[in-house]
Amino acid sequence: MVYKYMLMFCAVCLVGQAPLQAQDSLSLVQLWEKSIEGYPSLSAEDAALQQATIDQRLTRNQYLPQIQFQAQSTIGSYQGNSAAFFPLPGFFNVNGNANSIAQPASNLVSSAVLNWEFFRFGRHKKSVEAAMLQVDRASASLDAEQLHLQSQLTHAYIKLLYHQQMLRWAGTNSQRLEDLLEVTRSLAQSGLSAGADSLLIKSSLLQAKADQENWDGEKKSSKILLSKWIDTPERSFVIKQKSFFASLSALPSEGELNTEGHPLLRVRQAQQNYAEKQYEIARRRIFPTVSLLAGAQLKGRAVLKGEGANESWSDAYQAPTHNYLIGLGLSWNLSHLYNQKLLNSRYLEQINIQEAAWEEEKLDLNAQYHSSVQQIQRQRERIEDADQAYQNALQAYELFEVRYSSGLISLTELLQIQQILQQADKSRIQAYYEYWMTAIALADAQADFSFLAEIFN
Repeated sequence: MVYKYMLMFCAVCLVGQAPLQAQDSLSLVQLWEKSIEGYPSLSAEDAALQQATIDQRLTRNQYLPQIQFQAQSTIGSYQGNSAAFFPLPGFFNVNGNANSIAQPASNLVSSAVLNWEFFRFGRHKKSVEAAMLQVDRASASLDAEQLHLQSQLTHAYIKLLYHQQMLRWAGTNSQRLEDLLEVTRSLAQSGLSAGADSLLIKSSLLQAKADQENWDGEKKSSKILLSKWIDTPERSFVIKQKSFFASLSALPSEGELNTEGHPLLRVRQAQQNYAEKQYEIARRRIFPTVSLLAGAQLKGRAVLKGEGANESWSDAYQAPTHNYLIGLGLSWNLSHLYNQKLLNSRYLEQINIQEAAWEEEKLDLNAQYHSSVQQIQRQRERIEDADQAYQNALQAYELFEVRYSSGLISLTELLQIQQILQQADKSRIQAYYEYWMTAIALADAQADFSFLAEIFN
């Protein structure tokens, strides 16, 4: 019977541990990798990059000759003089004989026209270069979105670690008060303390339990927010328990910010280059286009008046005529001469807009970088003071707890020391949390999260 209960107990333990074993333990780097795999905004930016690449190929193909084919086989009335010509694409002609105006005329026409705009005064080359700049912009925009996603996910990750530490802080405080409650009861039974001390401890313990429940809810909420970035239910993963109070020496020292390779500045630079390329294209709009023209045509003859009554409808196509055309053509839209100055001014203003946007982005990144460096230097000093204050408060509490157990001090004095210890521990956690948030801002300005990856990997 005893063995039966032991087996049932083991089975319950295994079932209870199964969900935990099924969870993935993820580091910060693994969280980044999972978010990059299929986050919607990244998929959209990748699709935009593919579209820009296709647009570049289409722009390049515009230099190829345009070939159009047209054919018709009709019968209808004819009024007019016969002439050989090349019909425009999409237009069909009637054909017949001057003596057969009142009679229907059959018509067979097929034509092929080639138009190759082989000389556009550099407009096509500039258009291809502009399309390449759009590819660069889309690529930089994808990198910028990855950086944004990395920053937001790291914020959520640090916040989850912070809430875990605050839950630990509340739990430690509750456990400390529970231990103190047992000491108070023992002293009351021995007649060394008043019975009201237990009531005071119970009141403090209930408040600590309430804080513990509150921080447990904050921790669960922050984990749900973190799960959004990796598209994984919060019950299906856990984060690797890295020290929230990690070594600070791994953070980079202050230096000059490299703004050239930052994705946000690359996006602005690509937009500025694209505006400049559009201005160059606009300046060439006043020039004509030189084309190579070629065409071939097959025409059938219409039914003539007075011919045999037994002539069938197909007999009209027994004696076709052939025509061809080859040469050069020039197309010049002279109306561009009137609007050229306004177009140039329009694109110059666009260039000014993009230059100002680039300068603004650079100023923001520099301000964020230097501000983060200055904050980190001060926060390091704050952390050192907070750590020392916590250690001193912990030692003081342990000494005063012994004195209270010996009946040398009152409970009120011990609770005051306990509150000082509690506040010191909370201030230390808050100092580290603000430090890591500033470190994220610094990494975002540098577009480099490698030092955080080393700390929390």
